Amino acid sequence: MNERVKQDILSVLNDACKGILKGNFKEFRILSDHTLHNANIYQDIDSIGIAVTMYALSKIYERPNYREYNGWTEFDAVVRKKIFQAKKELSSGSEEDFRKSLADINVVVEKLDKKLRYYIQDVFHRAQVSKGSRFYEHGLSIGKTAELLGISRWELMEYVGRTGIPDAGFNISKPPRERLKEVRKLFGI
Repeated sequence: MNERVKQDILSVLNDACKGILKGNFKEFRILSDHTLHNANIYQDIDSIGIAVTMYALSKIYERPNYREYNGWTEFDAVVRKKIFQAKKELSSGSEEDFRKSLADINVVVEKLDKKLRYYIQDVFHRAQVSKGSRFYEHGLSIGKTAELLGISRWELMEYVGRTGIPDAGFNISKPPRERLKEVRKLFGI
């Protein structure tokens, strides 16, 4: 793992741990955006993974009705433990254990109450697509983004098309009179 990427991920995990202690999971969305830059430059799976994980967790914790389902307490305990553990392992240089800690969050999802499991799996999937659109917006190709996130190109293209990202900055035009002046100047009229 690139040293700069590692330091940025550690910074994100450090802030995530502070957020957990304060019970402030809304910060996770901001932390997710922090890793966009590295994900686009280095196209590394760790930056992308932490971005999706932080974003999905922010969405999950923002919905208080999830706490009513069986298995929520276990899920919450595992998330808290694994975020702290991921930080500790990456700090000590154990990148594989860091990745395993983040993957363990998904493992506990499989053990949840059926309804809660589907909700959380859906949030993680939507987070991948949403973050994928942000990676695309910042210059990563649709194909590469879909490959790195493990989602289909079609799904990503459909989402990006609905957001209007492809049109951003290209729909701003000069008034007709100014355009006409430029055309006349161009043709010497």
